Amino acid sequence: MSSKLVRKLTVVGGGNAAHILGGLASSRGFPTTVLTCHNDEASRWKPNVRITGVLGESTGQVTTTNNVRSAVEGSDFVVLVVPATFHEQYLNQIVPHLEDGCSLGALPGEGGFEMAVEDALRNCSAKDPNKVRPRINVFAGETLPWACRIEEYGVSACILGVKKDIDVAVSPATSTDEVLTKLDSLIGPVPALHSASNFLAVTLMNINATWHPTITYGQYRDWDLHTPFRKAPLFYEGVDDWTAKKLQDVSDELQQVRATLCKAYPYIDLSIVRPVCDWMKRSYAQDIVDTSSLRSMLNTNKGYQGLLHPMVPYKEGSDLLLPNFSYRYMTEDVPFGMLVNKGIAELAGVPTPTMDEILVWCQRRCNKTYLEKQPDSSYRIALESNDLQHTRCPQKFGWTDLDSFIKAYNY
Repeated sequence: MSSKLVRKLTVVGGGNAAHILGGLASSRGFPTTVLTCHNDEASRWKPNVRITGVLGESTGQVTTTNNVRSAVEGSDFVVLVVPATFHEQYLNQIVPHLEDGCSLGALPGEGGFEMAVEDALRNCSAKDPNKVRPRINVFAGETLPWACRIEEYGVSACILGVKKDIDVAVSPATSTDEVLTKLDSLIGPVPALHSASNFLAVTLMNINATWHPTITYGQYRDWDLHTPFRKAPLFYEGVDDWTAKKLQDVSDELQQVRATLCKAYPYIDLSIVRPVCDWMKRSYAQDIVDTSSLRSMLNTNKGYQGLLHPMVPYKEGSDLLLPNFSYRYMTEDVPFGMLVNKGIAELAGVPTPTMDEILVWCQRRCNKTYLEKQPDSSYRIALESNDLQHTRCPQKFGWTDLDSFIKAYNY
């Protein structure tokens, strides 16, 4: 088999995207093992996984296990498709079993994936100083390739939509062609994969870090925290002008971060850090009915149709609903998304009043302390908070100086 093809793929996760990646890759002839350690998920998978939806129908054969060692040993391509809240747990178990030349990545990477991998490698070396650190490739996609849903757990899943293009960061950069070629062979011709120049760009362009916390805030900004809902509100189709303005303001702050970093470090390529309207047109060009405004693009994107705010029952047996602030839109896209970007902005000295407003609201809903108010009424990362350890902002890893942070990760 060509060195440009995958000998053994390990898919880490048991959710929607794990079904799609495992099913697609195995249907294309690649030996595939699915690793999931969550409850009894591994035992619920069947050998044959059927994929339906906009890319047609295919069936692949996968091996499923909850044994990390057997899943990872001999693998030359390991992809995490679990929420970022589980990355650290899996990385610390996976890294000791990686072999030289293996590619380890995440779809999506969320913010700071490269920092989490480096931290896991250091932890492994600290536990076993005699173990030789593996020479691996690390990669992260800026978003998932698909919108997808499980039809029957461990049996079938449906691809609802496919993004036209996604950017992928690879380190070391010399392995970019190899990693993208292998990833392309696993997922197929769409979406088109493009090289992102560095992980910093992928972190700042994490669209979920902008979408999910901001839209959640916009929907419930005036809610009294008590009154239940008769039905779940539409997520993207329900975005109003006020929320669209907040989304644009967050995007503008990220553009200011980009400009500041590029001025200080002209060699850093952050060209993929696009304004949100440009990102929408690039990702969903064929699916958007009305491109006249950000709100209209979110409201009329066919790929977003019917998606609802996550809810929980008001009471057992009740048809009434309450917002689910324990869903990944808050538990993942805040501490591993928007907060990471806030941390980078803070290192760069860029004010982020809109992100601060959203993060303060989110941390109150989640009973966390990520930011603390300063005497001048601005907000900064709460360095002494225990909650910081469950995030991926640079300050969690000890970075308080921009220059040291940039040089440490070779951005």
